[in-house]
Amino acid sequence: MGIGGLQMPMMTDIFIGLDKQDIPGASVGQRIIQNVGSSFGSAVISAVVTAVVTSEIAGQMTTKLHQLAALHSTLTPTVIATAKTSVEKAVTLNGYQLGFLVSSIVLIVIAIPAIFLSQKKSVK
Repeated sequence: MGIGGLQMPMMTDIFIGLDKQDIPGASVGQRIIQNVGSSFGSAVISAVVTAVVTSEIAGQMTTKLHQLAALHSTLTPTVIATAKTSVEKAVTLNGYQLGFLVSSIVLIVIAIPAIFLSQKKSVK
């Protein structure tokens, strides 16, 4: 959606109406924006996922162990390992869900200015 819906119209808008001598400079500028933007976006999503996982893992694990302790008279290593795996999966899923939510919100915010790209005509 980002490439087809946002990047291609932006690239078209950048290059339409430029003189031949201005195209290399516009191309370099567009590539810089594209590379920095994609790297920044990946870093933000990674930071969101990591923040969610690290902030929730200890609390969720403690809660799960208390629940298991109430159900079982003794906590065996197998029960604890199963609980750990279950909590890790749930917390990781929450992290990725929030990461994709942030990504979707940013995509919508970026799409708003893309609607208002200029209506330049090609000069021949």
